[in-house]
Amino acid sequence: MKRMIALLLTLLLCQQALAATLPDVTQEMSTPDYWIAQCAQPDRIFATAAEIKKINADTLAAPETNLYDLAALPEWFDGVAAQQALADAVVDELCYSDGQLVPASYFAAIRRNILGAATSRNQQLEYALCTRGTALRLYPVGDILTDDLNDPEFDLAQVSSMQVGEPMVISAWTADKKWAAVTVNTYRGWASADDFAICTSRSQWLSYQTQRAGEDVLVVTGDRFTLEQNLLSPQLSGLTLDMGTVLPLAEPVQTLDGRMTYHNELVTVPTRDAKGNCVLQTAMIPQSRDVQRGYLPLTQRNLLTQMFKMLGNRYGWGGMLAARDCSQLTQMVYRCFGLQLPRDTAQQAAMPVTVIPLSGYDDAEKARVIASLPTGAMLYFPGHIMFYLGADGGRQYVLSAVSVLALPGEAAVSRPRTVVVNTLDVLRANQKTWLSEMSCAIVMQQPSFSDLAGIAEESDILRLAARGVVTGDGSGCFHPEDALTRREFATMLSRLLQLKRSAEPAFSDVTIGAEEIGAVCAAGVMLGTGDGRFLPDAAVTARQAATVLARIAPDAQLPDMQALSEPLTRAQAAALLVQAGL
Repeated sequence: MKRMIALLLTLLLCQQALAATLPDVTQEMSTPDYWIAQCAQPDRIFATAAEIKKINADTLAAPETNLYDLAALPEWFDGVAAQQALADAVVDELCYSDGQLVPASYFAAIRRNILGAATSRNQQLEYALCTRGTALRLYPVGDILTDDLNDPEFDLAQVSSMQVGEPMVISAWTADKKWAAVTVNTYRGWASADDFAICTSRSQWLSYQTQRAGEDVLVVTGDRFTLEQNLLSPQLSGLTLDMGTVLPLAEPVQTLDGRMTYHNELVTVPTRDAKGNCVLQTAMIPQSRDVQRGYLPLTQRNLLTQMFKMLGNRYGWGGMLAARDCSQLTQMVYRCFGLQLPRDTAQQAAMPVTVIPLSGYDDAEKARVIASLPTGAMLYFPGHIMFYLGADGGRQYVLSAVSVLALPGEAAVSRPRTVVVNTLDVLRANQKTWLSEMSCAIVMQQPSFSDLAGIAEESDILRLAARGVVTGDGSGCFHPEDALTRREFATMLSRLLQLKRSAEPAFSDVTIGAEEIGAVCAAGVMLGTGDGRFLPDAAVTARQAATVLARIAPDAQLPDMQALSEPLTRAQAAALLVQAGL
């Protein structure tokens, strides 16, 4: 009997030791291996290094992603106008700090600190490199500013964060020289002068970027770790490196800082000298750390492995508390594969990759589309982005950094503030499920068709294909010269305008695509023939297309097509939709 009681106590203690999970999430589901086992081809490469490089270039060029090409920024600018714009951006917000209401005098002092710095009408950019993980702030202050006295962990002044080695340009300083207005690849804000180093020349700055963009780099693939203590190089001692940090490999040497370099990777790290100028130093990183020479191949196995290294981590708005919010989590994971994602969720959903619209679908249709996605795809609704894991027991699961949610059947909103696995049955604060709120899915692949070579409309077709507006035939062909049918045009418009799918009005000659046709007709975008038919297989003429576009984009500058009775090709239709600004 005593042995039985001891066994029961042991089992009870083991059960108590298990980490807590959200409802319907098991401990097995909290490991990457569980989801890897569901992948048919977990080691298939989704995008090659060349394809990733093209995605990065196209993402940088897309205005919707709000990225900055730092090397292309003008070296000279009007510093007085820039300074005034920065001061004008400081508004007297209703907020709290240290449990006290922030007075108007606080913001007035910030404006004085900005306007008191010396500047000129003809000012030159300064170039710098980040020397440690640091915050990017809305204002040049380090105080936490919150809109809720009971919630000190949501900082209104925190906008983003930066990693060691990231390049930046400086356009202004505060009068006390403690803060600089900087632009990084993904954002603009204020950075503490203690956390970056001024490059001695623009060429030094460009050279370091060129090295980071090359193949001879070391990528931090672990959640985070710190460099070892180093009395001979205090700038490197205990330096924290986050997942996705990219550092150029350094030239091999036998000894460094009084140590032999056995079993260490050597990297080049920017540090600050006593005057704040950049000094490039060689650092040692033990091979036992979670690092990778070059980028990881973009496979489902690697993607799942990386995201689960973050499980249970703190959520931090804008990177506050050395943590990550939902879009920074996806940023850091994808950096391990060489992909450069925009900062905000909406901008990530606007990347020139395969974006599948979900708005207008009912829950059953959304679940069907999501079930067809590859594991590791991202799902988005306004304000939140997440990784799709897969399905189990009729439920669909995701992983993300979550600030707030509500559980099914509970009206109260909770604050996990943690990276968690959960089902799409959980609720937003508005009591709607995540599934019903979902607006699109993002797959990190660019669409391609084998029959677009030499076609003038190629870029327009690919742009719409990335948004899920147009598709091919399933065998890699688009058939750009085929006549556009009314069914195809209705489907394109329904997806483009994100109309709510509807089987009404019904047409006697429509079976395939009834909900898309019903959606455009219900919205008044297209019309039937008046006798209960739609003529779905009839070709769309240029005149008819012009009439439809006039309804939805009356201000668009389009060629005069009213006199044209020829059928419109699929390629021409794609070009017209892009030209209309839709």
